[in-house]
Amino acid sequence: MVALQIAGGYGDGSIRIWDSDKGTCETTLNGHKGAVTTLRYNKAGSLLASGSRDNDVILWDVVGETGLFRLRGHRDQVWFSAVKTSS
Repeated sequence: MVALQIAGGYGDGSIRIWDSDKGTCETTLNGHKGAVTTLRYNKAGSLLASGSRDNDVILWDVVGETGLFRLRGHRDQVWFSAVKTSS
């Protein structure tokens, strides 16, 4: 059985990835300058999109624990994000 990973967004702009079986934080992703308001995994669970009160969207490589792209230019905080991958 594969452990379920749960992503949580925090007021300090960080994202923590939790292992549901162990109940421990496995990874912390830092990149936002405002509170994280939305998180969305892709179907495979390898990518995570985050939106924030800093008006940015960041696409994260969860496996590599790094930000891939920062999408700027939104006029207000981001409340929804989605990831679509090609098959």
